Amino acid sequence: MDEVPAPALLRLAVAATKSEAIAEKGLGHVAAAASVMLHVWALDDVTKLLLVVAKSKQCASAGAATLFARATEVIGAKLPEFSEQQLIKIVFAITGVEECRQLLEA
Repeated sequence: MDEVPAPALLRLAVAATKSEAIAEKGLGHVAAAASVMLHVWALDDVTKLLLVVAKSKQCASAGAATLFARATEVIGAKLPEFSEQQLIKIVFAITGVEECRQLLEA
């Protein structure tokens, strides 16, 4: 899954919001695969992915934990690039995600 392009990973993650089967079997893998190249993703796509994963029943999966840890690194470095609207979306997405607490405090 590491070779799947970012737009396809995002579409899979969004599909998981509509299908319990996709969420259960694939969202953790999608999150883990996305975390590898998250630093080159568009900021809006990072926001969407975090929102989908954080609000899913799979948010406690190993893949999700990997994504949240990586997102903390990537977003922390790109914080000055975010618009106010993007920052609000990020805060909304990661509020309550323990792995992202450091990012919320930044």
